[in-house]
Amino acid sequence: MSKPAHFVIAFDPAAPESKIRALLLEAGATIVAGPMQLGDYRVSVPANRAQFAQDLFEHSTIVEYLRAEER
Repeated sequence: MSKPAHFVIAFDPAAPESKIRALLLEAGATIVAGPMQLGDYRVSVPANRAQFAQDLFEHSTIVEYLRAEER
């Protein structure tokens, strides 16, 4: 089984929690840490959804910052 992909992601502070939750659900992502000092979160995504999730996050209007973590 492939290891899950991890991303560090920061959301627009004005984004409603419901929109953040819907985005994470659509991506298949789970928050594993956060919010951290700068308000960002570390999320885990199953390996088979990693590219889909990354594309989804990159095109979302509520994501301010995204970085894939190397593991």
